[in-house]
Amino acid sequence: MLLRQMKYFKAVVDHKNFYDAAEACNISQSAISQQIKALEDELGVLLLRRHNRTFSLTEAGELFYRKSTIILSDVNVLLSDIRRQVQHKDESLRIGYPVNFADEQIINSVSLFKKRYPGAVLELESGNHERLYELLKTGKVDIVINDQRRVFSDDYLNIELTAFPLSVEISMYHPYATLDVVEIEDLKNFPCILIADKSQEDTEFTYYHDIIGFVGDFIFARNLNEARLMVTSGKGIMPVEGRVTVPNISSTVKRLSLLKNGQIINRKYCAFSKKSPTGYNVLEFIEELKNQFKNQ
Repeated sequence: MLLRQMKYFKAVVDHKNFYDAAEACNISQSAISQQIKALEDELGVLLLRRHNRTFSLTEAGELFYRKSTIILSDVNVLLSDIRRQVQHKDESLRIGYPVNFADEQIINSVSLFKKRYPGAVLELESGNHERLYELLKTGKVDIVINDQRRVFSDDYLNIELTAFPLSVEISMYHPYATLDVVEIEDLKNFPCILIADKSQEDTEFTYYHDIIGFVGDFIFARNLNEARLMVTSGKGIMPVEGRVTVPNISSTVKRLSLLKNGQIINRKYCAFSKKSPTGYNVLEFIEELKNQFKNQ
């Protein structure tokens, strides 16, 4: 009974009133009020100070709320573990995403999916295009969000999400910081910073040099933070995918729209998975991705 009363008490505090808490717990308002009163009687302390239609927490109530939140979370994790073991149900979802994708749709999709399925285990892997392709091909991830560099294969689900312009990040103290757009040819005197593992450096160099058209020197970073630090310190410029204007970008970095012969360089992004996905709710996660990119 105490666990149920903890749940009722937490609901009342979270919803800030008894009516909404009762609705959330699927019981009557009078019943949830009686359960809170019974809990206080059992503990021998006052948890809530009632003020007509409102209430405030006592010192004991604040402590009970904090401890109840932790205990109920632990219980939910325990129940989820037991259910998975008994049902032999794998509730993990393995997601691969681009290491230099600096926008929020993927984060929002993960957050909403976790809210909907608290027991799901989400495993995230970042990488450049080729690494993500290998992870999916070898079954090490269930979904990858990746730019399209190949013709679509009939062996996979190929879900188009969006087309983002290719931009470059430069230091706010870069000579071009007063510009909003720049031709790729005009970046020839500044090293191009790419994010790649040692084994993927040649592949990324070939793509960005031969296909995209960067003609200056190339230097490599292992992750986005390292690359952005290089940009900030003036070591070079970094191509990135995503909106040109993003709310959380560092104040020390600026994005410029990248042009090639006067045209914006667009990159198509897709969600890829095996045609018969085995991961936990793969298709539902892809639908969430589609919604996020649709509302960008």
